[in-house]
Amino acid sequence: ESDGAVLMAICEGTLEDALRMVKSQSVIVFSPSGEKKTIDELTGENETTYIIGGFAEGDYISDAYSLGKACSIYKDELTIWTVASEIICSTERRMGLI
Repeated sequence: ESDGAVLMAICEGTLEDALRMVKSQSVIVFSPSGEKKTIDELTGENETTYIIGGFAEGDYISDAYSLGKACSIYKDELTIWTVASEIICSTERRMGLI
């Protein structure tokens, strides 16, 4: 806890349960085969949850695509760290933090 706010918690449930809990306005599922978009197009003003797959090969084993819009920010596969960094940097630019 930090000033009474819980920063992280472990809860049992499905990905759908987690999405209901955070009450996102939209969900983006990153996939190399998703619709091509720039990162700035995907990081808007609303509360968005981003799902980034972390696997060496293959695809989501759950039905992640039914939970949101499948999008790609590059023509080839990227590491999860690269995608997460792009999301953070784009959000910081939009918020005027950098």
